[in-house]
Amino acid sequence: MSTVTGLKGDSLMQFTQAYTPSYGMLRTINQEDLIMWISVRAKQWRQNPAVRMKENE
Repeated sequence: MSTVTGLKGDSLMQFTQAYTPSYGMLRTINQEDLIMWISVRAKQWRQNPAVRMKENE
């Protein structure tokens, strides 16, 4: 995930805690779409690290 987001250390840990995809999503999404999902969420997180992902995102 660090390769996709460019985040490391504490920043990466905070990002993964705020934006963790659901188990169901991980079972059904393909790798390309997952990378895109992570990239978009990383951009959102950089703009405002205090915001957490909503359940259905």
